[in-house]
Amino acid sequence: MVVIFLVIPLIASCAIQSAPIEDPGGEENPVDSTGDEADQGSVPEDVGIVFPNCPEEPVVFKLQLNHTFDFSPGRDTSKMLVKGHTTPDAWCLVTLHGTVIRADDCLVGYKYNGFIQGADGKCNIQGESTALISIEGECAPGVPNALETAGVAEIYLTITETGNPEADVSGTFTCPGFSDAYLGFYPPSFSVLSFGIEDIGSSDFDSDLDITGQFEFDKSWTLIPVGYPFEP
Repeated sequence: MVVIFLVIPLIASCAIQSAPIEDPGGEENPVDSTGDEADQGSVPEDVGIVFPNCPEEPVVFKLQLNHTFDFSPGRDTSKMLVKGHTTPDAWCLVTLHGTVIRADDCLVGYKYNGFIQGADGKCNIQGESTALISIEGECAPGVPNALETAGVAEIYLTITETGNPEADVSGTFTCPGFSDAYLGFYPPSFSVLSFGIEDIGSSDFDSDLDITGQFEFDKSWTLIPVGYPFEP
């Protein structure tokens, strides 16, 4: 698991002790999601032109990622806490042709900063990292409702976020009297999402702990057609 490599070198570098420590603060990129939206997923309040059918010709979509996370082994934030967020260029391309989705794996960037409390003081952690995004999915046509409205075609995506296998050691780990390079951080996740096909884009959300219980994340994705207009 990636998390093993994250935690063990840190513990080897500093003897951890329990002591209340302030939040590392720093730069953040908050995700625009709350409560019910995070649990159920949603589309933007401003609804543009909607499409009842999956497009007959290939259409390219831009999948924009806006993620934040914090990392804390055992969720003991007094001993260690690292916060991070995606960079503005965190996006992938998705092609839809009929009901078929095609998407190459892509890399997205993160910035992070935080600390680990050691016997000799606080050690600071900061840097940039990349995560590998894998996408699978399909499109389903809209279902007519009781008012005989055609409905909105939906794109269903399964998105997996894992470590970049070719990532370099780009972070820094700085303790009193000691400094070294360190591996980057990213929030691993597996998310099943849905997006209505709209000319202005559609969003979905996921907020949770990762399967290791060490990352807490708040993620949003917005799927926007590139080269609109195309026929509804």
